[in-house]
Amino acid sequence: MINNSNYHVAWCPFCNQGWVDIIKDSLTSKLFLLCAECDTLWDDPIDVELGNPIVSKMEINMEEPILKEIKDNG
Repeated sequence: MINNSNYHVAWCPFCNQGWVDIIKDSLTSKLFLLCAECDTLWDDPIDVELGNPIVSKMEINMEEPILKEIKDNG
């Protein structure tokens, strides 16, 4: 788990107790959104708004992305 991320996207709509942060899978470099409290995972910020988390459990080697990676992914 990444603590004190610099990339908060939203307040978690599921647990209402934590920030949804941008994280990166260090093996694939794919960006995800993750609630720091309940570990709910999303593919896209729109999915957070719509309440559509990733349902299947995934193994992610988390690290904080750099700002350029976030900008490059839109």
